[in-house]
Amino acid sequence: MDFVFRTDHAAPPTATLVGPMSTAHIVTLEPATRLFGVRFRPGIAALFADASAHELLDGDAELEGVIGARARTPLARIRLAGTDPARVEVMTHFLLAALV
Repeated sequence: MDFVFRTDHAAPPTATLVGPMSTAHIVTLEPATRLFGVRFRPGIAALFADASAHELLDGDAELEGVIGARARTPLARIRLAGTDPARVEVMTHFLLAALV
């Protein structure tokens, strides 16, 4: 499962939990679209989200819907981060704090 953040400034920021896929999906994006994501090994996303893999098979859900309002903080910080290393740092702190 993946956390996927849309970070471009042409659209409102979004945060999504994408479930496992049983088939390949082709996604068409506008040229200015910026995405940042975290891919979890099987079973690990359950530590952070109240959704199981079978519930999201071939689907997705708004991240706030499965982890609550605490999704707003990384979304805002990721959108403001100027580089991918800065986004990785935001997510690292967010995920480690969620484990405590």
